[in-house]
Amino acid sequence: VMRYTPSQVRHVVGITQETLRHWRRALPSLDGLKGHAPVFRPGQLLGLAVVRVLVEDLGLTVGALRGAERDIFDICSSPQWIRLAQGHLLVRPIEGQVTFVDTVSDNDLERPAILLPLEPIVNALRLALLEVAPEEAQQSMAFPPVDVSERRAAGSGRP
Repeated sequence: VMRYTPSQVRHVVGITQETLRHWRRALPSLDGLKGHAPVFRPGQLLGLAVVRVLVEDLGLTVGALRGAERDIFDICSSPQWIRLAQGHLLVRPIEGQVTFVDTVSDNDLERPAILLPLEPIVNALRLALLEVAPEEAQQSMAFPPVDVSERRAAGSGRP
């Protein structure tokens, strides 16, 4: 499983070091992710990107998400980002609830809620992850092309 450093997280999610430090303290789902080593999983990146939209774009406080944040990170932990991108998060911070919905029904909107489409968040995160993708574990060697047809024919006994 791919893991990311705090520096990569800040770059990909678009938050400052102070913000990440504050969110690590304020959000129990991030508890235990200390140091500079690569400890963040992809689902946590997506969860942090959702929190960033809710806090910075929609004006919620991190404290207002305290009850709902576990649902956010659980939903975002799904390896099926394609499916997530086709749906929405139905956020009810007052009730401390977040649910994933493929389609929105009238019943979903009977009580106050924030309807957050995941497609723009997932797409932005994918693009940002391409910028910070780690180098290949084994680099390709730059050898010039060599014609091996004569050697192969001589070694195999074939013409």
